[in-house]
Amino acid sequence: FSLRLRAWHFENTFLERFSAIAGAVREVAHGCQIVLKSPSIRHLLGIVLYVGNYLNGGTPRGRADGFALDTLVQMRTVKMSNGDRPGTLVDYVTQQMERVYSGDLEQVFSSNGEFHGMKKAARFKVPDLAQDLQSLCNNAEQIQQMLKSPENALDQAFTQHSTVLANRLSELQRLRGELDDLEKSYEEIGVWFHMEDKSTKKGTDEFFGIWDKFLQDVSNARKAIQEEELKEKRRNSMPPRRHSVAGMRGLDKDEGKPRSLTPPPRPGEDGSKSPASGRGSKLGLRGPRRHTIALSSSPAASPASAKEAAP
Repeated sequence: FSLRLRAWHFENTFLERFSAIAGAVREVAHGCQIVLKSPSIRHLLGIVLYVGNYLNGGTPRGRADGFALDTLVQMRTVKMSNGDRPGTLVDYVTQQMERVYSGDLEQVFSSNGEFHGMKKAARFKVPDLAQDLQSLCNNAEQIQQMLKSPENALDQAFTQHSTVLANRLSELQRLRGELDDLEKSYEEIGVWFHMEDKSTKKGTDEFFGIWDKFLQDVSNARKAIQEEELKEKRRNSMPPRRHSVAGMRGLDKDEGKPRSLTPPPRPGEDGSKSPASGRGSKLGLRGPRRHTIALSSSPAASPASAKEAAP
């Protein structure tokens, strides 16, 4: 009965365990293929090598054919100045990538690009994956051997379990082949980056972790460059600013005299007549009529004499 339970447990948990190992193996293998075959990664490494040789020109370290992998992480500490804008060597490399290989970084940081592929590969260690796979294979082989023993060979249920386990063992063998191919690809990467010795050899988690940090620095530098270009574009697209009131002080166009910004005095404040007084005849306006009495200068004049003189 214990063998039956063990077989059931293996079959019920196999898919989850197998999928986790297979997914990790394929993600690390994809990361290896990115490093070995991606044109964008080759272009990026070429610019890093060119800049390093330029900075080390005239020294024994110049004219190098390669560089240590740790250089990718150290580039963020090398300061540089581009006009009034400070930055690091990562900023300069990013600018050169955008100028020389336009569109490469956009592909690298796309949803299915090299950056995300290496980030996923950095989560796993190949020795741990090999150990998990070997443990799963050993468990399946032990159960299969027990199911095919003479005392269980005639049991129909055990025969069905044995058939299922045979199929699972075939899947594990195929995955073992994929893991072998992965190890060969990583050995090729080790030769390319001079990581054959024990002192320089790095695990897949450390190797892709360095790439993850470096590409994250490049991504940050790229975003900063794009933001600066957007600000510059907005400044150039803005209409010219109008002159302020202070800038309007100048010569009058008609009289050629300086224009005063002091308001004119109100009528009567400076002792002058109201402007309306001189314009009344022109506008046809008159003030209220005042009645005058003519006084005669002769003392003999009287109302009676005035009445007689009237016609």
